Amino acid sequence: QLAQAQNAVNQVEAQNPSVFVSGARPFILWVCGVAFAYKFIVQPFLIFLLVASGSSFDWHKLPELDWSEMSSVLMGMLGLG
Repeated sequence: QLAQAQNAVNQVEAQNPSVFVSGARPFILWVCGVAFAYKFIVQPFLIFLLVASGSSFDWHKLPELDWSEMSSVLMGMLGLG
């Protein structure tokens, strides 16, 4: 019964035309998605650009995200956990 109730909620959310559907679940997915993009796309690219350009900025000062905590949340919400 619990799984059927969750499926009903998921169907209602899926029918919403808005990209940012209101609620806690979509918010957490967006936060984890942005963190994922930063951790695996943006940060390495920034480090590459800083090193390649010979910048004096210490790239070690870039924010470092602990992915081990967020990955379990994201993978669970995606049904991969």
